Amino acid sequence: MRFFFYSHDGMGLGHVRRHIAIAAALHETAPEVQVLLATSVDEVASLGLPPIVDIIKLPGLRRIAITEFSSRR
Repeated sequence: MRFFFYSHDGMGLGHVRRHIAIAAALHETAPEVQVLLATSVDEVASLGLPPIVDIIKLPGLRRIAITEFSSRR
């Protein structure tokens, strides 16, 4: 089985940490599972990724207003 998770940084680190926890739980129940995590969080590699998780690093976002985002850099 393969899963794709998407977490942009406009919501903080909580979403990406939750996705990593879900990936770890999936790995415990089914070691053959593969997870692809797309995120713009710079620190994602230092959050303790399970071995089944591959990362796609996206450009960062900056929140301008509640519903408006812009490029971080």
